[in-house]
Amino acid sequence: MNYNVKSELRRSMDAIHFSGDDKERMVALLMSAEAPRQRRSGKKLLLLALAATLVVGALTGAAVFTRWSRSAQTAYNPPQQVKEQAEKSGLSVMLEDKQKETTPGEVLSATDQGITITAVQTIADSYGAQIIFRIDGFDLPEDRIPDIFWDSVTIDGDLHFASSFSGGFYDGLTRDKDGHLVYASNGQPVARRDDEFQSIISQWVAEDGSMEYEFRFNFLDPGESYFGKEFAVHFTGLGVQSEKKAEMGEQLVSGSWDLHWTLTGADNSESSVTITPNAEIGDSGLTLLE
Repeated sequence: MNYNVKSELRRSMDAIHFSGDDKERMVALLMSAEAPRQRRSGKKLLLLALAATLVVGALTGAAVFTRWSRSAQTAYNPPQQVKEQAEKSGLSVMLEDKQKETTPGEVLSATDQGITITAVQTIADSYGAQIIFRIDGFDLPEDRIPDIFWDSVTIDGDLHFASSFSGGFYDGLTRDKDGHLVYASNGQPVARRDDEFQSIISQWVAEDGSMEYEFRFNFLDPGESYFGKEFAVHFTGLGVQSEKKAEMGEQLVSGSWDLHWTLTGADNSESSVTITPNAEIGDSGLTLLE
């Protein structure tokens, strides 16, 4: 179903009773993160969750530095204060930090065939989740699009937990303030191939040689709690997408990477905010109207 993200964000702000100018500023902030992504669904819910986090985050004091994955940072481009509050609320979890406190049996990183796949970050609420992985050690052939293979993704052993499910590699692209496509790493205009389509050259591989891949899904039953249950994925290989659209990808490396951990997130049904009308929200410059 098609939807207008800008209208949805405005309606969400209308329900919170900000002034017109404040709503426009907040909508513009979130719309700036709405760069086009490939093969992804569910961004609407996560954007609105981050919008709610923006309101709550404005009530807190100064934040400490919080590092996000490259793909999430580029997709949402949230202020540091929002990132801090997203982690406090449980909406965002940096799994690499959690790895230091991993409970027995949880596996957040696995290595096979010289390739390491690591669960980096989750952004999850009662409606769905975004799970981001980093791949180190895979040599992507020049001018090819990466592909990844798996045979199972489950929550609590159940394969049928999602009403929609998609995945894709982070392409390293974003938009500048004028709406032009640029590379997120340096802000330079994207390069294009000298072909009939003038197709874009994506930046799949970061300077450190790693790539990021993400799952994005909506839960089958938002009324059911999926948090506190084991999320598990078994990756079986890496390769490249076929240069012919109708064909399957080509698997270049076969292996076994089993990752599993307890899924956590922000429970929307229990979230509430108490605020004072006609008072400035923190040092944000925004005023909530009665």
